[in-house]
Amino acid sequence: MHKDQGKTGRVKGCFSKIHLHILGFTLLLCFTFSYIWYVSSGTSSKVSDTTRMIYTKPQILKPPRSDVLIMTPWFAPIVWEGTYNSDILNEQFQQRNVTVGLTVFAIKKYVVFLKTFLETAETYFMVGHRVNYYIFTDRPEEVPKVALKEGRNVVVLQVQNYPTWQEISMRRMEMLSEFSQQRFINEVSHLVCVDVDMRFNDQVGVEILSDLFGTLHPGFYTAERQSFSYERRSASQAYVPSNEGDFYYMGSIFGGTVMEIYKLTKQCHEAIMVDKANGIEAVWQEESHLNKYFVYHKPTKILSPEYMWDDNLGKTGRVKGYFSKSHLHVLGCTLLLCFSFGYIWNMSNDSYLDTPIKISNTMNSNTQDFHKIKPPSNHILEDLLQIELPRIIYTKPQILKPPRSDVLTMTPWFAPIVWEGTYNSEILNEVFRQRNVTVGLTAFAIKKYVVFLKTFLETAEMYFMVGHRVNYYIFTDRPEEVPKVALKEGRNVVVLQVQNYPRWQEISMRRMEMLSEFSQQRFINEVSYLVCVDVDMRFNDQVGVEILSDLFGTLHPGFYATVRRSFTYERRPASQAYVPSDEGDFYYAGGFFGGTVVEVYKLTKKCHEAIMVDKANGIEAIWQEESHLNKYFVYHKPTKILSPEYLWDDNLGRPEILKKRRFLAVRKNHAAIRNK
Repeated sequence: MHKDQGKTGRVKGCFSKIHLHILGFTLLLCFTFSYIWYVSSGTSSKVSDTTRMIYTKPQILKPPRSDVLIMTPWFAPIVWEGTYNSDILNEQFQQRNVTVGLTVFAIKKYVVFLKTFLETAETYFMVGHRVNYYIFTDRPEEVPKVALKEGRNVVVLQVQNYPTWQEISMRRMEMLSEFSQQRFINEVSHLVCVDVDMRFNDQVGVEILSDLFGTLHPGFYTAERQSFSYERRSASQAYVPSNEGDFYYMGSIFGGTVMEIYKLTKQCHEAIMVDKANGIEAVWQEESHLNKYFVYHKPTKILSPEYMWDDNLGKTGRVKGYFSKSHLHVLGCTLLLCFSFGYIWNMSNDSYLDTPIKISNTMNSNTQDFHKIKPPSNHILEDLLQIELPRIIYTKPQILKPPRSDVLTMTPWFAPIVWEGTYNSEILNEVFRQRNVTVGLTAFAIKKYVVFLKTFLETAEMYFMVGHRVNYYIFTDRPEEVPKVALKEGRNVVVLQVQNYPRWQEISMRRMEMLSEFSQQRFINEVSYLVCVDVDMRFNDQVGVEILSDLFGTLHPGFYATVRRSFTYERRPASQAYVPSDEGDFYYAGGFFGGTVVEVYKLTKKCHEAIMVDKANGIEAIWQEESHLNKYFVYHKPTKILSPEYLWDDNLGRPEILKKRRFLAVRKNHAAIRNK
């Protein structure tokens, strides 16, 4: 973190099925609303170093959507128009050359919807990417011929018919599970599972892809938990207690990677079979089981109601409308009366009215696709899929009441920006406790910087990764001066003796070399994540697992609210750290970055190599390794970004947006410390 910061005026300091269950005096309203329903029914993503992308810089203090929640408390993006940059995401997925599978069930007379479905999909779905349309049908001879673009195919899968639509609906999970395991895994990377009685109405692209995604039900996205039509009978495998659940999801559009869809559909099918053996049918069939799954296996991305809407619900400024239900117009007051009596009868028998077959959608994560070595995926979100969470009681997220509307909380490439109030530490801590991770915290205490170690370590023991295992890796030329500090169980100080250099700039630049070498030789065998920070700092508040991701950087406290031209990037084209004036998202501090050991190794290795090239050419980047770090982050987008809460200097004042000052610069005389 360089000190040429100055002050800023902002800174004072660091988706059509409606089945709402309404009781009592609101029953008449329920009948009316239900009638409307009946009438209308029938994983760093790396960007190539040579790929220049010119786009508007994200504005930390001007979030594009402050009217809706755009990120869950477990850091899953909620996709609304205006929250992403399709150029960045398309570049990422084009480099990966992905193929997406779109599955639909056209059983019995539902085959009549196929022509419109396929034609509109060719117009709007995954434009520019390879697509397999998997059509499950008992009438293969009636599948229409539709003109397809290059790289797009219709695959007809003949399946058995069943007597009732409920049976067809519930058997869908079984068929998706079997085909995912036997076929889809070899043909596509992601699955998007949807209902066939729909049409695409606008672009639906790679922005939806993630390890596991669900879609907010258009009839419940603003509702409270008690209004959700979860299965409330405890005898059912789909049972969800009244004080649990985040959102109510559509059974009509969900998806993810083939592996995650296999796990979801297999578990839901097994639960359906248990219920069937016990003479129980969940209130909304497979949709109920899907919602139960999502309570304990949090989706890594959520689609807003834009992606599944019914115009009978009206228009709202918040919903653009990408995917619409085919409308069957049914009229008559008699029908309303019949429906009302039917509703009462069904409620009294602890079951509900039929709903049409639903849509399911499968997609892959993009937040993690910025890196090379392994198929990228955000570890926190990935682990939410691998781990079944226990019961955790917490306040439900509010779609129309985002906890932070004053700041940007997610980047245009779906990386969370971590501010106080944007996450649920209980969920995140449970994930990491089950994984039993160890975090490595690295600090360089060269020459007189050893004097900062005592405060650094003592405050780290109070605030850093509390309840988790930590290795403090202290790089120093004075191992005998490393202080003895009382440590909690599972936490260790590891002293790594290294050479010092005459100039502090040289020490600073050599840090990338040492981190790269130790990551490859030692850290990879000892810890899961590395957090690399400056030693002349003190922890001032909790810094926990909310920061962990494949690759993270921290917004520089002196530049988080400034425009590109103010960034102190290296502007000399001769330097390997050069960033053109029309590129870059944010300016990152060199004093706090990290990620998995593999990703930190790649970052530090590349930065070190670039530093050595510059040195051979007699060039030293303006802010040494921080300049090279910023160049790396321009073309290897971080999968998470820490707000200035995580690196602050009280000399900058205390702005209102800064609810916490977690990691603070220690006052010091630079002249007396450096080069001594």
